[in-house]
Amino acid sequence: MSTTGTKKLVTAVATAGLVVALAACGDSGDGSSGAAPPSGGVKGKNVVLLAGSNTNPWAGHFNKVFTDAITGAGGKVDQKLTADAAEQVQFFNQAISQHPDLIVIEILDTTATVASIKKAAAAKVPVLAFDGPPDPSVFDDVMTVESDNKGLGRIAAENLVQGMQAAGMKSGNYVTLSGMKSMILTQHRLDAFDAYMKGHPQYKQLELVDTQWSPETATTQATQLFAKYGDQLNAVYGMADYLALPAIQAATQAGRTPGKDVVVVGGNCFKAGIDAIKAGTYFATATEDPDTLAKQTSAYVLDYFAGKKPEQHTLVKEEQITKDNVATYEEQCSHA
Repeated sequence: MSTTGTKKLVTAVATAGLVVALAACGDSGDGSSGAAPPSGGVKGKNVVLLAGSNTNPWAGHFNKVFTDAITGAGGKVDQKLTADAAEQVQFFNQAISQHPDLIVIEILDTTATVASIKKAAAAKVPVLAFDGPPDPSVFDDVMTVESDNKGLGRIAAENLVQGMQAAGMKSGNYVTLSGMKSMILTQHRLDAFDAYMKGHPQYKQLELVDTQWSPETATTQATQLFAKYGDQLNAVYGMADYLALPAIQAATQAGRTPGKDVVVVGGNCFKAGIDAIKAGTYFATATEDPDTLAKQTSAYVLDYFAGKKPEQHTLVKEEQITKDNVATYEEQCSHA
């Protein structure tokens, strides 16, 4: 809430609408949890969308774009939206009992959804997980349109090191404002981030905090962190632009100068992040914008119902965004 040359679309226009060529990372097949492969298109089909609440800026945009694409092609979308992992499991089990044609889910708690995924497979209800994968034990019980979350973590670490070096910091300290740690996509980003930072021991992490993907929580946490560490805090990694930008605000309020004595990097690019990079207060971000992923996920669903048998597991490439290439990604990142 979590993962795109770029997470840029690789598109072709076809009668079914947008068809995206995604890189396969698993076995081919319909991935329908034992159900017979569908055909005939999405018209009249019932799709349950289990996703983040519209109060989250990334989720809100994804939900609208995805829903408009499916309903525009004649399908029906039942949105079950929440920022609460336990409530999502309840919605998941309710959806299985209704036996829809497809469940599309951004998994909020990797461990908690294992039983529901097994239940869906037994009931022959197909499941498509987007953004992040399910637990490895049930990976092949679902289809996936997965952001390259390990790539995003590595890019964030590269950005952080490059930013601190550019600011003349031969050593320094940083904090991490992470997304929801119960999500495997968050864990993948953190693992890749930490692995890269181990190669740069002159930069040390002071603290890791879980924002639950909430801009309001990130604002409070960033303010507290700058008050707690003062001038010892030299840099911030916010896992999404809307988590990183509050750190710029908090640093300014603390009398610091973002872009000079504080380096801030992020991901999940947004228009506000692009503007901040252009303004020089935000060092760098990465792709994984909600508009692109929503279009790719809806294209996968349209292909699935058309009987085109898309690859069961797909991985979306991600890209680094800095002041040097920001113009290349400005349009892609400015829909939310």
